[in-house]
Amino acid sequence: MGKNIFKVFLCAVFLVMLGTSASWASDFSVLEIREIAVKGHKLHIRGDVDLPQGAMIHLALNIPGLGGPGNSKDVKVHVNSNHFFVQVRLPKKGREGDIWSGLIRAIFRPSQQDEHIKKKVGNKGENLKGAKVKIENGEKILVDIKNFSF
Repeated sequence: MGKNIFKVFLCAVFLVMLGTSASWASDFSVLEIREIAVKGHKLHIRGDVDLPQGAMIHLALNIPGLGGPGNSKDVKVHVNSNHFFVQVRLPKKGREGDIWSGLIRAIFRPSQQDEHIKKKVGNKGENLKGAKVKIENGEKILVDIKNFSF
């Protein structure tokens, strides 16, 4: 009788461990820029993700009057509790009521992540799924693009 209880206990432990490792290798599909706002002389960008904590998102901003060649600026931001947020300083414009408009691309590339993130999403994005997945140079990436005007 004692051996049977021990066997049941071992099976239960094995199943719990198996379930934990299976949930560790889940699919990732959410990358969404959900808010773009100008507050003072700063552009606020917020978004939602289902990527692992600490994953890095690359934001490519294309805004006339901002940054270097082609009016572009690149910003990197880390995922924190399924969200990302960044403030970008805007140049002071000449008069009150100037309009800001542009394009923001949010990109998640597995090849640019730390090893612990790559283990979860796959070295080439094998665990990335859904409509926002693109294939670039043999790697799956997540992309969201938003136009804005204020």
